[in-house]
Amino acid sequence: MDVIVREQLQENAHDVGTYILDRFKQLQKDYAEVGDVRGMGLMVGIELVHVQDREKRIPASDEAKAAVEWMREHHVVLSVDGPDENVIKMKPPMCFTRRNADTVVDLLASFFSEWRSK
Repeated sequence: MDVIVREQLQENAHDVGTYILDRFKQLQKDYAEVGDVRGMGLMVGIELVHVQDREKRIPASDEAKAAVEWMREHHVVLSVDGPDENVIKMKPPMCFTRRNADTVVDLLASFFSEWRSK
């Protein structure tokens, strides 16, 4: 507990969590594959849906699994969650920084760009 207080890790989790949610919401505007973004603190979920009919929110499970595998190949560990396995879940340590957040978001944007070109 002393380390959490001394290094202001709770404040960091709140600050970086708000920052990464904002970045993911921008990603949602840029990529139709991102159906929803939600989270609290550093725990964030990014729902992927099929682009052809975003309004119906048809789960894009294969894309979510591909994204997680692609990110793993780029040294970022995420997981797939949700009843339809179409939510990319991120739960980093409390020492996660804005720079780390930028890396994750930028890599996901790269994945979506590559995925679209296939």
